[in-house]
Amino acid sequence: MELSRLRTSPIVVLPDPPPPEEPMGLIAGGGRLPILVAQGMKAAGHTVHCVGLRGQYPPELPGLCDEFREVAPLKLGQWGRALRKFARSGRGWRGEGRAGVG
Repeated sequence: MELSRLRTSPIVVLPDPPPPEEPMGLIAGGGRLPILVAQGMKAAGHTVHCVGLRGQYPPELPGLCDEFREVAPLKLGQWGRALRKFARSGRGWRGEGRAGVG
């Protein structure tokens, strides 16, 4: 078939969609995974709230998160208090929905 006989359509360029309004939560331990998850959440436009396990999370992680709290790995009550503070922060995070775990 000749190229001159092919039918073409105009290309439509749409604007980028607005960023998602849903904040995301991340419970971070050691390794590179928490960094990659936080970077992906931010790239997708999410607000990132993170609870980092003391002595385990990468040192650059707090700088990638909108809110960050360090907690002791085995003190679940401390986790609950940190999550409630996020919920009361007025930023819309209610501790519901998806979570990345690293």
